[in-house]
Amino acid sequence: NMTMTNKIKSNKSRLSVTKKNLKFLSWNIQASSTTEGNKFSIKEFKKIIIEHDFACLQEVREEVHLPGYSTVTSLREGSRSGGVAILVKKDLSQGVEFIKNKEWPDYLTCRLKRDFFRLDKDIFLVNVYARPHNSSDQSQ
Repeated sequence: NMTMTNKIKSNKSRLSVTKKNLKFLSWNIQASSTTEGNKFSIKEFKKIIIEHDFACLQEVREEVHLPGYSTVTSLREGSRSGGVAILVKKDLSQGVEFIKNKEWPDYLTCRLKRDFFRLDKDIFLVNVYARPHNSSDQSQ
């Protein structure tokens, strides 16, 4: 948790956050779709995510969307494994810049802008899927 704020404050048409504890989640969800259906339609699954301001998910395997969140997903082409996503609560998304790298689909980064979050420096949040050493997928 980082100390920041829940209240969004407007300064000369610029939004910023005042004091709040931001909550971060990192979770290998082992695929968003299962034989029972999409995990994002399961109440208990969604509840865990919406308790957080930022959610870094690994092994999403497909585009993910959750109401109230801005999302960027990075998927491996032609692979049924891996894939990462970063979800950011919409009221904070103006203070976040997503950085996607097509050469490394297992990495996804976002920059928390220091002015918006009232920090001394920008913070970079990196979501990484670390493939098991015995993985049959030999790309990158």
